Amino acid sequence: MQGRRYEYTLRRNRRARRLILKVGPVGDIVAVMPWRVSRKVAEEFVLSKAKWLDQAIKKQEEKPVQPLVEFRSGAWLPILGDMIQLLVTVEKDRQRTSFIEEGNMLRVAVSQFAGVKKALAKWYWTRVKGYVKKRADDLADQMGLRIDKIVISSAKSQWGSCIKSKGRISIQWRLAQAPLGVIDYVITHEVMHLKCSGHGKDFWQGVEEVCPDYRERRRWLKENGHRLYWR
Repeated sequence: MQGRRYEYTLRRNRRARRLILKVGPVGDIVAVMPWRVSRKVAEEFVLSKAKWLDQAIKKQEEKPVQPLVEFRSGAWLPILGDMIQLLVTVEKDRQRTSFIEEGNMLRVAVSQFAGVKKALAKWYWTRVKGYVKKRADDLADQMGLRIDKIVISSAKSQWGSCIKSKGRISIQWRLAQAPLGVIDYVITHEVMHLKCSGHGKDFWQGVEEVCPDYRERRRWLKENGHRLYWR
């Protein structure tokens, strides 16, 4: 690359019809490769996009970095379109971190305050897993489709993915902090891939039938997705 040097990941995708370069919400760079494209061709493609990449990274760096979650007792946490208040208790002799949900209060007990972030990640993961499974199964039933496996992931470069041949969809746990409509859009997007492999006209028509305002939901992710990541 001219000027700055970047690390990037090459990822093969059976659905991809052309080489695509993506910059994730926190600056992760991924080059998506069609299955038959060679690594050398992909690397040359990335090099040819040096100017575009500089501009994309610059835009990321100019975005506000304040996450949606504050790690302090008394803070209000966004969760599946709702808000819950965090109450932290530090007990030096505690052997295991715990979190208990009581109404609109989330009580987290830790041996040291540094453990709060890990406890919250586990809590978000647990909460979003139940929601995603029910919502995805309901959507699949409506569309006459079948999901064989639902995975909650910690991927950094994509909000969701689908392996059509295995009937498997994956949704990133950090989406639990987003508005409910945004979460539903990502779930709908991946369930639709069980029917349509690419992003053609039929695919987007199917998404729009479920989420008529999906463009607004996509826009929210584009503008605020980086705030779902914790520094």
